[in-house]
Amino acid sequence: MVPRHVRVPHRLRRVNETAYEPELVSIGPCHRHKEHLREMETIKKQYFHRLFNRKGEETMRRCVRAVVFMAEFASYWYSAYEENITDIETMLLEDGCFVIELLCKEPQPQDQFARLRWSRITLFGDLLLLENQFPFIVLVELHRLIKDPTDGTNFAPSFC
Repeated sequence: MVPRHVRVPHRLRRVNETAYEPELVSIGPCHRHKEHLREMETIKKQYFHRLFNRKGEETMRRCVRAVVFMAEFASYWYSAYEENITDIETMLLEDGCFVIELLCKEPQPQDQFARLRWSRITLFGDLLLLENQFPFIVLVELHRLIKDPTDGTNFAPSFC
């Protein structure tokens, strides 16, 4: 059985609402439409385009096919949210590519927020939040399709 995305219980949330809210970035559907996170949606799209400008259209097609294939699994994972399958596919692709670029690439000169130490710390803190979950298997597959096969690195062990 596939686990589902978990939300913080209301009782815990009442103690300190802000402890469970991302400050800069939403990963997945839970906080996706919040006003204070909209700027990062634009930045995630920039990361996506920069990645595939660097890697090429064929890599992008392979990633799109993989995400379409995994979207049914993800729709079950995110079933508590009212997202249609096309929105889930787009979210998986953009959020997954953003996380991979954030974790695997050095910040670019044009990434003002990513070069600032406080913002990188805040971004990584946001990635650890319970409600900012992302299906790990999607990240592993996207990384496998994106990475340079000659660099000898793996995002996760081969048994994932």
